[in-house]
Parts: sequence; structure tokens; C-alpha cells
Amino acid sequence: MTPTVAGPPATQPPRQTYKLFLGRSRGYNRAMKYVCIGLLLVFAGPGCGDDDPQPDGWAFADLFPTQDQSSGSCSSVTCGGCCMGTTCMLGTNAQACGYGGVPCQTCQSTETCQMGVCISTSTCDAQSCANGCCASSGTCEAGNTDTACGTGGAACEACASDKVCSQGACITKGSGSYQVVLVSLKITDKWTVCGWNGLYPEATCDPYVEITVGSTTKASSTKQDSHSPVWNEPLLVATEAELTGKVTVFVKDEDTGPDETIGECYPNISSTDLAAGQKIDNCGANVTDLTLEFKPN
Repeated sequence: MTPTVAGPPATQPPRQTYKLFLGRSRGYNRAMKYVCIGLLLVFAGPGCGDDDPQPDGWAFADLFPTQDQSSGSCSSVTCGGCCMGTTCMLGTNAQACGYGGVPCQTCQSTETCQMGVCISTSTCDAQSCANGCCASSGTCEAGNTDTACGTGGAACEACASDKVCSQGACITKGSGSYQVVLVSLKITDKWTVCGWNGLYPEATCDPYVEITVGSTTKASSTKQDSHSPVWNEPLLVATEAELTGKVTVFVKDEDTGPDETIGECYPNISSTDLAAGQKIDNCGANVTDLTLEFKPN
């Protein structure tokens, strides 16, 4: 009988190896699934669909809220809007404007809150304010006062104590020069001059005054619906020689079409008038009590 020779041990069938690998893979995948679910609950749960009113920084609604959050801790971590004390505000209101958890700020009356930033709504430039100056608030000023002097839409300037605003510029005060102030006047026949010769008896006047001294012409502001307007408005600065020379005054009615002339006159201003500080005169047939004041510089 021929002896049997021992050979190498038989290997495990491939099918058993596949089953073993598949079993281990399924176990690993199942474990990883539970790990992922756990991480999702830890990190996303507090901020996604939770009932906790406090923002936690994880949810989309925390970064872009649709209503102010209730009182609690407020910081750049917990608030996408602005903080008013411990309350997180939306940050889109002019009374509470801001973003990124900064303290809320109140926008000025000429500003609106846009995306958490106070934006000026006033447009003041050389085109919209050609005859005046632009204040820091963004409004157009007349530009003819010592506290807000300028022209051409430039930034308003406050004149120093030794200067006065003249024709939109701060000039040094000098002896023999006067600031001309338009005080008031009266319109006697409003139906004729402002009502198209009585065609519109209910019409009212919108008067303003143009005054020319030497080579300088300045216009006052318009007084709406007034027949006894009062201005007390500084118009220009001129020397005694210029004021005692030729002075031309037009009183006009501002209209939707061409402005109508209500009165025209050439006040005879003397050195006595300048010393008295005032000149009262009629200005044509329809304007009385045109009052100008002269203030020495």
C-alpha cells in the first residue's frame, strides 16, 4: 500500500471569504451610520427646527432672522443683526440699525437703514444745490449765512468771527462795507399781479426778491402763498460806494411758467440810510414797505 503524503492545508472557499468580508462591511457601515446620526443631533439639532428661542449660531434662521430675538445673551456669535442691550434686533430698522452683533445705532432723519447700514437719502451736489451749499446732514442750505456759507453745492463753511458770508464765500470784514439784509415787503394788488389781471381771483403770490448791487445779483428764498412776506435774510455784502451807487430790486412771483414781475425799483440809498441801518421804500405800484437793513462789517 502506497503511503499518503500530507499536502498543504486546504484554503477557505472564496464564497466563505466574501461572506465574512460582507458581514464585517455591513457591521462597519451600520456603526458609522449611528455615529453620523449622533453627530447630526449634537451639532444641527439645537439650531435646526428646535423650540429654543435663544439663537445658537448654527441655524440659518439665526444668521438671517425674520423677527427680533427674545432677551438673552447678545454678541457677534449669537446675533446676526444688532444688539440692543441683551436683545438681538433685526438691525434693519432706522431706530435699531446694524449687523454682526454690534450695538444698534439710530439713523438720522435723512437716512434709512439698508442691510444694517445707515444710508443717506438726501442728494446734495453741484447739480441739486447749485446756488447753495451742502450741510453735513446732506441738506441743501442757502449758503448765505455766517454759519452755513457756500455755493455751487460745495460743503457749507462756518465763517470765522472776523469774516462774513458774502456771495457764498467767507470774506474778511472791512470798514465801509455792509451786509444787506432783506427784511420784508407788502403786496397791495395780489389779484392783478398774481391772478392774471383778475382772471384767477383766488390766486396767491409766491414772492421772492432779486437785488443787484454793482456787478453782483442775489436772489432771496421764495415765500409761498404770502402777500406780506417776512425774510430777515442776508443777501450780500457791498461797500458804501456800491450801495450809494445804482441798486436795482425786482420783486417776482414764482410760477410754473415764467416768473412774473410784481415790482421793480431803484432805491436811492444814502450815507444817512447806511448810518441809520435801514431803508424803507416802495417798489413799483404793487409793492410797498420794501425794507432793507444794512449791518456794518
